[in-house]
Amino acid sequence: TDLETVKPKVKEVFQANRVYVFLMPAANGVCQSQKLLALIDGKLTDAVTKIKAVGLDASAIETKMATAKTDATAAYTAYLLVLNNPGGGDAVNKAKMAEAKTSMQAVRKALGDIKSDIGNLIGDYRKKIKANADATVPPE
Repeated sequence: TDLETVKPKVKEVFQANRVYVFLMPAANGVCQSQKLLALIDGKLTDAVTKIKAVGLDASAIETKMATAKTDATAAYTAYLLVLNNPGGGDAVNKAKMAEAKTSMQAVRKALGDIKSDIGNLIGDYRKKIKANADATVPPE
């Protein structure tokens, strides 16, 4: 009948349904982590195969890829845990989301390092090819 009577009821409904605050970010996190796993298993694996085919050492990149894949899987699992079992209160959900976020940050850092390493290898390879081409051209 008045605002003061409604406030406790609204707060009660909000607290009872607070779990939905975590569902959208968790669903987004699941999608992002799946996308990163597909990137690692797809394009990056293909790139490493091509790098190895030309005789370059890609062992450091492979190690970083394995770490990134482990972190992406951990993030996927943590986000999925929130989606499948969102109960347990705010503290539990916040802890799960923080764990997933930390894993995603580690994946993104590793992918940045991998990108830099691949760029460096390609640059070194191009220098090597150019040096070999210059060495085989007879002087005029």
